[in-house]
This record gives sequence, C-alpha cells and structure tokens, in this order.
Amino acid sequence: MSADGAHLGVSAERALKTILGGEPEPAEDEQMDADTFRQWIKTADRADDYGECARLCARYLLEYLTAHPEDMQLPLDATYDWNRLRAEKGDAFTANAQILAKYRLSDGVWDRATVAIPELEALGHDLTGFQAGWAFNAARRCLELPPAPNPALITVRSSEIEP
Repeated sequence: MSADGAHLGVSAERALKTILGGEPEPAEDEQMDADTFRQWIKTADRADDYGECARLCARYLLEYLTAHPEDMQLPLDATYDWNRLRAEKGDAFTANAQILAKYRLSDGVWDRATVAIPELEALGHDLTGFQAGWAFNAARRCLELPPAPNPALITVRSSEIEP
C-alpha cells in the first residue's frame, strides 16, 4: 500500500492491517469513492476506538482546512532548521518549546488547527503519529489534494553501493 491508505478511501484500521498485519492491499470493494469518503469523514462524532479517533481527527482537520484554504499547502508538522540547531547545540540537547521556537521555520497545519479547534488540541493527546498522519491525508483526500507523507511511516530502500 502506498502512503497510509487514506488516499484509497479506507479507514486507518484497515490501512494498518496491510501496513503492519501483512494483509493484501484493500480490494476495490473495501475502498470508498471520494464522495462517500468525504461524507464518512464529515459525520465522525466519537473517539472511542482507534479508527474512530483517527476519523474524528480527520473531520477536525477537514473543517480547519475548509475554513483556511491558504493553509492547504502546509505540511502537517512545523518545520525546523535542524542543521542550525545541531551546529549550535550539538547532537545531544534537551528539546523544549523555548529551544525549538528559536529554530522554528514555519508552522504546520497541526499547530494552526489545534489553536483554532480546541477539541482537536484535546484529541491530539491521545493520537498516535500514524493516526494524525492518516487524518491529515484523509482531509486532503476530501479536498482532492494529493497525499502527504505520514510522519509515522518510513520507506526503506536498498541500493547497491559501488566500490
């Protein structure tokens, strides 16, 4: 499965069955078309399990991005000048809000949306990185934007090293 599955119109739980559980990619009959997926996200109203929590997060992010289209091209997370931070602090330092603020380059959607939607801020304390990334991509799919990298997923590639 490419990305985190939101672009296919599947739930976060179903995506994880492929990513972590070894199940095959979702079949077409498991995928929701864009309109059905959008309606499914918009009707999220509870956070009582893993999938519903991710879905509710997607609803809040969709509401935020719909109200703030100027932020649609932002990444999910803030960006930092890690090279400058390492040059000044070394590789071992205690990260705290004050230190990170000095090296912050730009906000991410998450930062802005959690200020605008207190329920998202509260929900965020219980989310995994995968849920937040899936929710961001679910909101992006609802807005017909391409998927973004999910911060909880990495791609491992091997290549031959030439002598």
